Amino acid sequence: MGYTLPPAAGAVFFIFNYIIASAKISSPVFPILFSILFFPPAIITPYILYVLFKEKRYGWIVTYLIIVIIPGVIAVIVLGFAYGFIILILFAPFCFFCFLIKFSVEEWIREYNFAQVLIEQRKEKEAREKEGLL
Repeated sequence: MGYTLPPAAGAVFFIFNYIIASAKISSPVFPILFSILFFPPAIITPYILYVLFKEKRYGWIVTYLIIVIIPGVIAVIVLGFAYGFIILILFAPFCFFCFLIKFSVEEWIREYNFAQVLIEQRKEKEAREKEGLL
């Protein structure tokens, strides 16, 4: 009974080998580390910006740009991807921003819930006034 790799696994293996060869990296750990540290912030950034725009938290958008985006762009322009520590330069500010925003989200939810309760109370009050007038 022979064992064969599925085509997707072969493609992933080929892509990693291509990245390693083109970047002239001798260790296969670097692409895996790069994937783990770089792709989550790159994938989550549009969602974070979408939520911040939707919630009209423009101060947090500016903070995100100042803490994460601008230093990342400058680091890539100045240093390029040639150095391994560039990953930490790109990942650390993202983690710091997530740490900061974690405390504010609870307050946002509390404000939203308070507004919903207030709207419900106004509707009930209007309904009681209509019943009293009729």
